[in-house]
Amino acid sequence: MSAALFIKVVLSDGKTGETRGRIMVSYSSAADQWAPLGKARFQDTGSVDVLDGKAMSQIIDRAVGAAFVTVKPAKRTVGSTTLKVDNHLPFTLATVAVKAGNSAGSPTVPFHGLGVGPARSALLPIQAATATIERVELNGL
Repeated sequence: MSAALFIKVVLSDGKTGETRGRIMVSYSSAADQWAPLGKARFQDTGSVDVLDGKAMSQIIDRAVGAAFVTVKPAKRTVGSTTLKVDNHLPFTLATVAVKAGNSAGSPTVPFHGLGVGPARSALLPIQAATATIERVELNGL
């Protein structure tokens, strides 16, 4: 069996017009067995009745990325911050997009061609005080 993720999604209704869910993530281990990787939760303002496949895949992408790829400031200078990105997924990160700042209108900044392997870290410069994971792209998927 080649490297793969197995994602189980359980949806539930939240407040009126809101969708909540849990994601259980497993991966194919070296022994060709499914091994648990971890869990993630998500919440979306759209009702479960109106979510389509594209919207659901974006929600899952953000939730899995935020749960298994972490970002935190490593060094701050005037006008710039160096972020430490930790990859907890069993795949190499090709691209990481971070939301620069905490406000709703903060821009998304993509970092392409990273090559951050499993259980590895990378340092990325950004012109913002903080950042959060918006989405990740994995090599080979």
